[in-house]
Amino acid sequence: MSKKVLILAGDAVEALEVYYPYFRCLEEGFEVQIAAPSKKKLQTVVHDF
Repeated sequence: MSKKVLILAGDAVEALEVYYPYFRCLEEGFEVQIAAPSKKKLQTVVHDF
């Protein structure tokens, strides 16, 4: 049985706060799902200071 991870996100979430843990978990062999309040394309932002 594989280990599962659920990442919760919403609109205007910082891109690195979602994608970095997503890909790191995939690298370690976890089954990863990203969940949002509604089914639609997730809008992310990048605050590059």
